[in-house]
Amino acid sequence: MNSRRPGRALASWGLAGLPLVMILGQSLLALLGENAQSTGLVAVIGPLYDVAVLYEAAVVFKASPALVVGLFALITVGWVGEGVAIAVRPHRDAAFAAAGFVSLLFVVLFFGVYSELFGAGLPAGQLVGFFSIPVVTSGLVVAAAVARDWELDVVESAGAEAGESEAELERVRDQFETLFEERIGDPDAIRSVAPSAAEAATERRDEFHARWDDVRSALHGVQSAESAAAAKRDLSSVRQRLSELDPESAVTAADEAARRRLESAIRTTYGDVDVRAADGGSYTVVNLPTRFRELSLSGTAHPVHIGEASEVLLGRLGDGDRLEDVAAATREVDARLDSIREHVSEREEAVLTHLRAVETATETLEGQLDRLDGRVRDRATELLLDGRSDALAGVPDVRERSDEARQSLYACRFDDAERLASAAAADGERLTTASELLRGLSATSAGGRVSLPDSVPTAFVAEISEAFRRERGAPLDVTADESAVVVGESGDDDGVDGPDADEVETDDAVAPTETASPNAESDGEFAETATEARPEQVVDEVLYAFRELDRCARASGDDHLQFQTDDLPPSVARPEVLKTLRDYAEHQSDLVSHVELQSLTPPAFLEFEPQSGLSVREAIDGLEERYRERYA
Repeated sequence: MNSRRPGRALASWGLAGLPLVMILGQSLLALLGENAQSTGLVAVIGPLYDVAVLYEAAVVFKASPALVVGLFALITVGWVGEGVAIAVRPHRDAAFAAAGFVSLLFVVLFFGVYSELFGAGLPAGQLVGFFSIPVVTSGLVVAAAVARDWELDVVESAGAEAGESEAELERVRDQFETLFEERIGDPDAIRSVAPSAAEAATERRDEFHARWDDVRSALHGVQSAESAAAAKRDLSSVRQRLSELDPESAVTAADEAARRRLESAIRTTYGDVDVRAADGGSYTVVNLPTRFRELSLSGTAHPVHIGEASEVLLGRLGDGDRLEDVAAATREVDARLDSIREHVSEREEAVLTHLRAVETATETLEGQLDRLDGRVRDRATELLLDGRSDALAGVPDVRERSDEARQSLYACRFDDAERLASAAAADGERLTTASELLRGLSATSAGGRVSLPDSVPTAFVAEISEAFRRERGAPLDVTADESAVVVGESGDDDGVDGPDADEVETDDAVAPTETASPNAESDGEFAETATEARPEQVVDEVLYAFRELDRCARASGDDHLQFQTDDLPPSVARPEVLKTLRDYAEHQSDLVSHVELQSLTPPAFLEFEPQSGLSVREAIDGLEERYRERYA
């Protein structure tokens, strides 16, 4: 027995039980109708009834025998329980609880049931003696509990309970790890997709582990406590902290924090799948072949369109899928995007190479044309840069085709893009070749010849020949086998003011050449007497002039237009053409507010003002459209 004073505790307990057993036995006999004579105890019990207070107590008992016997039975049970807690299964709290129970019932019994004795006129000494029974008995049962040395028992009990708590602590740890694995998985597997999500999950897991370690350390302290008070205090604190370790709540908090961050990362990265071209454009990946635009994600039953990957991933997050599994599916999307980028990178290289060649050719062309002289430079600019040549695609056409190639590239129509880009590059190369030919011709003396490249048509030489004749007085001729261009010998005139200076067609919209009136060219006056021409006879020339006016309007952006007629090719700037244009514009009063032509012979200014509410371009476009519909 783990007590330094077991005898004293048991002695107090035994003395307290003597009156209990005696009174309980007598009460049971009385309840059963037995008396002193029938039980043979008359010699013992008889003298007791001679004591007045005991006799009166027996009378009270007979009035409520069942109540008295029941209370005494409960008192006896409590007394026996205290003995077990003291000697058989030591338990401090149980012993004190039993002692308190016995004392309370004794007080209720004597001062409740037997309270009538105070008014029975009994001797005071007998009353004091009678009512001292519960007081003394209560004192003895309490003394028995106090006399027992509980220190070692409490420490041992606390140690045992600490062991049970440690088992519970391990169960809590296992539950946390199981739930964490089921809902989140390995945070490191999430880190490559959403570092912040991995950090959130790791932080909350480490926080729970730290709290768990603190509780375990406290439990070890309880098991090694030297005093009962310290053991009880520490054990109570440990139990409280253990109850606060809620693995379900901890995992839920970690899951919600990481899930929010992973969701944000998916929305940001995959909300709008964007694959960029090397030049900064954005590819329309939905136009790619099925093997690129669809993929099978782990954990997803059906193939997923690459453009819908974000919705699928977010849906799985919302359904509570394990974060590690969602991150794995996200990496699969990354892998597919990498394969798409690799594919488009391979296909775009040829296209972008051609497009860069176009830009280089355009820049080269501009630089070469700047080195040409006077009329040759101006005419070459019109033909090549402005795109007015019938023989060669000009810069506007080349750029338009380049834009179409780029649009096809971004739409993932790679074959079309490469075809268009290649054609644009070839046209650009022909332009630079043509400009190099012009530079060679400009540096060639009369009678000399320059090889005609295969990519430059003879029609282009015809288009530029008049400008050479007017600039240098030397026309250009193509050899019979079309292998070279010959710079002709200078004629008697200066090549600028000769009577046939305007005989060569010089633009893509020029009408058949005619010789202007000699009188108009010689006097320079406003010659209303110039040769009349019907509108249908000069359709091409007038339409060409309208296009030139429109180009000039685009360049100026003013609310009125002032145009120099000598900027027109000679075959267009003829008096009958200019007069037809002016007269037609004057009759379109809903489009034109004012039109004035200084002279029918260049150089002269054509002033043009649209009606209020119309821009110059809108008025000119209207004039051109009406003229075309009526006469073309």
